[in-house]
Amino acid sequence: MSIGLTLFFLLFFGVVSCSTQRLPSPSSQQEPTPTVDRLAPPVMPSKPSQADQGAYVFYLVCMACHGDRGQGLTDEWREGGFGEDNNCWQSDCHGNNHPLEGFLLVKTVPPVFGSNTFVRFKNGQELHDYLVKTMPWWKPGYLQAQEYWEITAYLMRQRGILPNAVELNEGNARVFLIRPVAALPKDSRPMALLFAGLLVLAAGVIIIHNKIPH
Repeated sequence: MSIGLTLFFLLFFGVVSCSTQRLPSPSSQQEPTPTVDRLAPPVMPSKPSQADQGAYVFYLVCMACHGDRGQGLTDEWREGGFGEDNNCWQSDCHGNNHPLEGFLLVKTVPPVFGSNTFVRFKNGQELHDYLVKTMPWWKPGYLQAQEYWEITAYLMRQRGILPNAVELNEGNARVFLIRPVAALPKDSRPMALLFAGLLVLAAGVIIIHNKIPH
């Protein structure tokens, strides 16, 4: 074999070997992690339900204080949602010296999603009435009547109480219970009946005994 031919094969296989080593396999390539915009509005279906409309009301009016996941005004939410503007109580914001058009924000804002939320209310009507009287914090009664029903429906759907297809109103809101009715202890009624029966039996024995001539 000539020297030129030998050099050709050496160069060819060397280039192929290097290119094979440098090209990453498809499995080793990592997909970029998508960035989640926590301040983005909710995606609405083509035919939104009452609770879907409530999700948008929550986004516009409630989310800033109650969190994008209904977690409340936690440090994580303030830092993750608002970045450098996370100090809600700084000067000229929502502290004691807030502007005239502003308002004082409380330090603790409770969560509104989860199985332990709203247990102080018996049913949907009580929750709705509370929201009308007290929310939003900065101007109670600010929402339209249908918007209060929408936000109530959304919160109850998030709680797992209200089916998505149901429209909440004054006619059915009391049917959907938030705080479960306390069950009686097991066997409490049978024991009470047994005790009452024994008392009646004892009274009968005493009456019969008194009627028998001695």
